[in-house]
Amino acid sequence: MRNVRTLVVLTVSALVFVGALVGLVATVASSEPAPAQPQVSVDVHAVPEVMTAVYKVYGGDYSDRWLARTAITNTGSTPIRDFRIEYKVPGYVETTSAEEYPLILPGQTVRDYCYPIFDPDQMAGIDSETSAELVVTYECDGMDRPVTTTERFDFLGHNEWVRTTIPEEERLVFHDWHDNDTFLAAFVTPKDPEVQAWAKQLTGGLFTVNDDEAIEALGRIYYALRDASFKYVTEPDSFWTEDAAQHVQFPRETIAHRGGNCVDLSVLFASMLEAVGVKTYLTISPGHCQLCIELPEKGTIIPVEATLVDDPDSTLQQSFDSAWDWYQEYSAQSLFTFIDVQDAWQRGMVPTW
Repeated sequence: MRNVRTLVVLTVSALVFVGALVGLVATVASSEPAPAQPQVSVDVHAVPEVMTAVYKVYGGDYSDRWLARTAITNTGSTPIRDFRIEYKVPGYVETTSAEEYPLILPGQTVRDYCYPIFDPDQMAGIDSETSAELVVTYECDGMDRPVTTTERFDFLGHNEWVRTTIPEEERLVFHDWHDNDTFLAAFVTPKDPEVQAWAKQLTGGLFTVNDDEAIEALGRIYYALRDASFKYVTEPDSFWTEDAAQHVQFPRETIAHRGGNCVDLSVLFASMLEAVGVKTYLTISPGHCQLCIELPEKGTIIPVEATLVDDPDSTLQQSFDSAWDWYQEYSAQSLFTFIDVQDAWQRGMVPTW
């Protein structure tokens, strides 16, 4: 009996010990902290306006052009793993390719960009300002569910040009206010049948393989437009405010209207000259636009004041002199930008319509 009683006591003691041990383990386990939730800041900056005249540049072939730029920052103390982000523009782009970031360390910021491929037919159908929405969705390991945020922007009509999309607080020098100047090259349309017909008719089929022929072609176009009473229409001051979009005529529209502002006339000249083989540039300075031609042999760049065609007594030499004086004044103050039209075409600022 004594042995049985001893066995029972030992068994009970063992069970008590095991129960206590299980309770201790459970207590220790329950006191362990839950895995920390990812701490991430996602700051999306979308361009306020998309210029449909140059919709192709937002598609990703040009590193400095995008629809949206996103800063993703790990604000916590543990790494963020398998971060995934994607964008869509409902009604226009249902999804972009999702980007994945396997590891974002504490304090680290990575930048992601949205490069949507817009449909040409849809862009052709937008002829006035149209509101749209960018939807951004992101997630990572440890998140309960994906997070979605939205940004508003506008599609602009074909004739609208916005000089910069750089936030105002980041604009430091003149060129920051003219970040989108190269987009003007998309309005230069030498392959437009009407532009080609006018250019060839006015130049009489002149070849432009040497300097004299290039100057001769310019002169014939200049005097023909002057004698056809093309008018220079001065822009209202609001066109040149810091953030305003400016209406730019395509060359066929300037021909139809027999005139336009300094941008319209410079773009028309550039289109006609490019149509007959003369390399051109557009220039932007405070409140004004001019053009330049490059002589094919010497490589000399000559500025031209297109708006003087409004004066029936003006000469081509006067247009050279006026443009040169303007260039000297504003380039000395670093308030002058050159737009190489052909180079801009190579970078996606191509005529679309």
